[in-house]
Amino acid sequence: MLEILEELEKAGNSRNLKIDILKKNSNNEDLKYFLKKTYNWSETFGIKAKDYSKLEYQKNGDNNLIEFKRIIHLLKNKNITGNAAREELSDFMKHCSEIERKWYSRVINRDLNIGINNKTINKAWPGTIKEFRLMLAETYRSHMEDIFPIAVEPKYDGMRAVVIVDGDNLNILSRKGLEISSLYFIALQCRDILKINNITNGVFDGEIFSEDWNKTIHLVKKEDLPQSERIKLTYHVFDFMDVKSFYSGFCNKSYILRRKQLEKFNFIDTNINLVESKTANSFEEASVIYERYLEEGYEGVMLKKLDAPYEGKRRTSWLKLKPEETFEGQIIDVFKGKTGTKYENMMGGFVVRMHNGEKLRVGGGFKDALRDLGWSRKGDLIGRWVEFKGQGNDRVTRSARFAVFVRFRDDM
Repeated sequence: MLEILEELEKAGNSRNLKIDILKKNSNNEDLKYFLKKTYNWSETFGIKAKDYSKLEYQKNGDNNLIEFKRIIHLLKNKNITGNAAREELSDFMKHCSEIERKWYSRVINRDLNIGINNKTINKAWPGTIKEFRLMLAETYRSHMEDIFPIAVEPKYDGMRAVVIVDGDNLNILSRKGLEISSLYFIALQCRDILKINNITNGVFDGEIFSEDWNKTIHLVKKEDLPQSERIKLTYHVFDFMDVKSFYSGFCNKSYILRRKQLEKFNFIDTNINLVESKTANSFEEASVIYERYLEEGYEGVMLKKLDAPYEGKRRTSWLKLKPEETFEGQIIDVFKGKTGTKYENMMGGFVVRMHNGEKLRVGGGFKDALRDLGWSRKGDLIGRWVEFKGQGNDRVTRSARFAVFVRFRDDM
């Protein structure tokens, strides 16, 4: 089964080839187990796997796959947590080969790093894994004048996070549907807020933010956050719905009703903040609010239709407006620098595929150190998401010209 994962990894950026490999191995239950445990966002393990390459190998006669499944079961059901869970996993890895350590660690970390996702798996094996779906915004365009009245809200340059409270089951997940174990304390705060209001389940949608993007990601990536660092993070919530609606990918309550529910909650003495929201009846009114938020240091605004439902997809009922337009794309190839220039033996840039399927080259904005490292380890870049800026095209919403790299978006 591990050999099939190796084959998928070697398939590079060919999605069709990966789908063919999955279809060919549709009867391999162990492969399905690995993919389900990695990409089923409704399950959490509570820990991250570390680098076990330096552990002294101790051969064991037991079946490692069976033992691994036992540990996964214990982690999923929270029978072992914290340091006890880390020690159990580390002791197990001593008996694993190099290839086993590689793939078992990736399952624990919820990313096999082979360029597939829930959509790819379901294309090969329909209905295998429930897709994780968030509502995403389109970019505001000058011809969009029929959207008023709208809510205008400040846009944080942070990390998207969703807190799911379903009775005693708690998850806090990234934009990719990956557990953010370092922020479990915020999930507990959300649960307590709902308990005070006699609500047994609910989903909060918002943005984790510290001083800036880099500081935010630095804190979030820590496995354990002491109280002295927890206070540096704030969860800025902007939406709320029941669990059933979120799981279905659609909440038929209007945005204004969902907002009113949020306004009933008391977030005092927590790390949670309700995002400010102002109503604008025209673009002129929205512009005044937009300029104020820019002066206050926000990166832009979100424009939201008051009567719109929550839909787990990219919709024009949510629009983002920033002074400098940025785009997102997934790296599908890395190209070499132009011959005869200082970059001829370094990385020239990426080829990325954007949300609308469009492909383009991002060739500027790189420091020399990244160009050098990017070419020597180009295989590690395939599949990563990046943010870049460029000249927008009003005809194709997410296209861009003269694309310049801004940063990696490992939260996507």
